[in-house]
Amino acid sequence: MGVRRLEWLLSGGFNVELLVRSGIWVGACAVALLAASARSMGVGPDFGLLALAGLGTAGVYGFDRWATRGGSPAGWILPCLVAGVLGLRQPPQAILILVAVCALALVHVRLRDLPWAKPVYIALAWIGVVVGLPWVLRGSAPAPVALGPVALAIAANVLACDAVDREAEAAQIAPKKVWWIARAVAAAGVAVAFAMGAAPLATIPGCLLLALVRWPADRRFAERVLDGALLVGALAAIVLMGG
Repeated sequence: MGVRRLEWLLSGGFNVELLVRSGIWVGACAVALLAASARSMGVGPDFGLLALAGLGTAGVYGFDRWATRGGSPAGWILPCLVAGVLGLRQPPQAILILVAVCALALVHVRLRDLPWAKPVYIALAWIGVVVGLPWVLRGSAPAPVALGPVALAIAANVLACDAVDREAEAAQIAPKKVWWIARAVAAAGVAVAFAMGAAPLATIPGCLLLALVRWPADRRFAERVLDGALLVGALAAIVLMGG
């Protein structure tokens, strides 16, 4: 799929505005990333865990949108409540991960302008959910191969979003320099996936790298194409691993 075709699909080929504003877009991204990570570990899909990841992510991002832009809290309260109920059904190790992620979400409003820290703690939060949860449910096992590629893809995504918004590190140095750093981090994710013998997972940072080829025209690009690239990459990884 060419760069222009990918951009058309994710930025206007069909109406994704409702999906973005409702949190479904980013929630679907979390579900796909968790499913891909679980598949790479040989863990079967668990509907409750997938629902927890999707609803929890949609709720957290809805909370952030409400805290920074205002609006009705109904869009994040319900998914957070349902995710909380599903979270309480998880084993103790998983609950600890969820508590840590929730703590990061609560302090995010205060930390979001810290240069270079934002990509790190957001990547940690995402990794905790999409890699950490299936890992602890699997039981004793070596470090998951999904850790490196997914972490670098998330970090690159945050850097690119900051570049578009001119926030955090992009408020200190030129946004286009941050964009180039995001490209380098995504490329590193592809290299790490191949180095770890997890070639299918290279599609996650790889699709993001494809989306980073061109500098975006506006802020809506970040919400649609950058998150959508992670979604497409995760779905492609699942297909390559046998569905």
